[in-house]
Amino acid sequence: MITYQYAKGIDGSIVNILKLNNKKALSPYICFGCNKELIPRFPKSKSKHFAHKAVDNCSLETYLHSLAKNTFADTYEKLRDSGEGYFFSATYKAICTKYIHISGEPCSIDKIMESKLTKHFPYIYIERMYKGFQPDILLSDSEDLENSNVIFIEIAVTHHCEEEKINLGERIIEITITEEKDIEIIKSGKISENGFNIDTYNFNKKSFTDDVCKGYCRKIVKVFSTYPNGSSRLDAMWLSKYAKEGVIGAKYVELIPNFKSCDDDLNYKTKVREVYFKGIHIKNCFLCKYHGIGLLSNAFCKIDKSSGDSNRACSCEKFRTLRTPEAYAKLDNDNKEYMKGRYPR
Repeated sequence: MITYQYAKGIDGSIVNILKLNNKKALSPYICFGCNKELIPRFPKSKSKHFAHKAVDNCSLETYLHSLAKNTFADTYEKLRDSGEGYFFSATYKAICTKYIHISGEPCSIDKIMESKLTKHFPYIYIERMYKGFQPDILLSDSEDLENSNVIFIEIAVTHHCEEEKINLGERIIEITITEEKDIEIIKSGKISENGFNIDTYNFNKKSFTDDVCKGYCRKIVKVFSTYPNGSSRLDAMWLSKYAKEGVIGAKYVELIPNFKSCDDDLNYKTKVREVYFKGIHIKNCFLCKYHGIGLLSNAFCKIDKSSGDSNRACSCEKFRTLRTPEAYAKLDNDNKEYMKGRYPR
């Protein structure tokens, strides 16, 4: 025998057996599935439940579908009338241009937007015909359905929204219910397109441009900076922090666009040499004629036969520079050939 947690009260209300006790169980209850009478049971050996007064063939699918549909309408109307509201959230592509003057490109993020359905669609109908179709729930922004904006709310148990209804082009929110506990999602007054049991159709969401992060952009940028003593750094920073504070103590600062972490060693050495040939004061082992193979900010010294921070050139008496970019390119090539001979494959 099928047993249920919910039943329809004599006044049409939705009754949860878990909120009943023997004293309250005085009214007849009706099944959402077959419209036959249900009896509340309070056994000591198992959970409270509603059971059919007489053995009957009742469809669980019909029960869940009818229960979910009526629960949605009941919850929606109560939250609309109380002013609390029934909410639906969806993810939109947001384009932020607040710091485009610094980074050279906008930021693109996914932004979750929450809409108060009861504010925009105060009218609700159960199984109301609309343009030849009968949605489970019809939400409308006007009583004049011929000239209104609408949303279909569809309840899916085993059968999902048919293609013909989707092709009508109206927005559809489909809620899948597979068991009684799924009803709690509907009763919460908040549903999201990202929910595992929610599907949406025909929303045709467009991206929008705004100060999405309100000045707290979390985009990472790489910043190359030099300091009065000739040292230099390549750091990762929040774009918003860089925009507001810059690089404290730096004499020269430059953003490296479209960086990739695997290119950091190349970016750093390249920038060291670029700013050197711009005439900016900088002392670094990668500018020294005695440097060998190095990674990131570490360089190998052919004189000391040791590796270390390339900024140690700032205090090195043996530091000697080359005169042209071509000379550095030849030095890099010689270092590669040296490494091949030392560590052949």
